[in-house]
Amino acid sequence: MAAKYLSRQTLATIAQKDGEQPPYQLCPHTAVGVTAAERLQLASTPTAPTLCLATAHHAKFPEAFERATGHAPVTPSAIAALTGQPTRCADLSAVSPAALREFIQRTFARPSE
Repeated sequence: MAAKYLSRQTLATIAQKDGEQPPYQLCPHTAVGVTAAERLQLASTPTAPTLCLATAHHAKFPEAFERATGHAPVTPSAIAALTGQPTRCADLSAVSPAALREFIQRTFARPSE
């Protein structure tokens, strides 16, 4: 995701959460969800707790994070080790739950010893 395409609101949300105590570092996708959740909460039940699940680690989007906060993210070694590794993609549109379960089991099964 190119940082130049992020909305001012997304960047503002990333910066706001990074500046809170304790700070929380958001990826751009999570920032969009947090913004939407906060708006919905304010419009409906402002005292109710809100739960947002992060969609990715902020270090996957270093340009966006630095643009929003003014400082580069710290990249954990586990994420840094993935840089340059091959990726894979499978189109599973309109599959049944059983077919999805079988795909996951087949794809992530450990080889027999």
